[in-house]
Amino acid sequence: MPDEQQFDPYVVTRTASETLNVARAFGTPYEHGGRTLVPVAKIMGATGSGGGRGTQGDDTEGGVREGGVREGDGGGGGYAARVKPLGVYVIDDSGVHWRPAIDVNRIVLGAQVVGAVAVVVLGATACLALVLRSVRRVLPGHHGLPGHHGYLGHLGRLRHLRRLGSLHR
Repeated sequence: MPDEQQFDPYVVTRTASETLNVARAFGTPYEHGGRTLVPVAKIMGATGSGGGRGTQGDDTEGGVREGGVREGDGGGGGYAARVKPLGVYVIDDSGVHWRPAIDVNRIVLGAQVVGAVAVVVLGATACLALVLRSVRRVLPGHHGLPGHHGYLGHLGRLRHLRRLGSLHR
């Protein structure tokens, strides 16, 4: 099998190293309107690789195992990179200034989270209002949750309502 290429994990590591470097974090400065701009990005990445070998030769008595002699070789690897723009340094006559990039996706996601929390809170408030309303209908003149004055106070209220004939056993 001399025609086949063997996996070299160093190639994956070297390629990832060339991609994930400081030159990608700080872009090439350029001039615009009498100012020098230096783009800045956040670089994240990961790499992984692995390999394996397998052979099957003679058995302990010197004969060839059933199925013959087998050999194996294998490997693979890869890497992933993510580049996220953070902003730009602006260099002009008054000094160096940072201008952050606006992440519209993060703003929209934040608004969605706030909206979802508001819906949950409003729903819970509406359910609590319905429960309190139904309690007030069952116990006329009672303003609050059952057991508001303790368990014995609630039992006393029920006994009082029974004496008045409002509740039947």
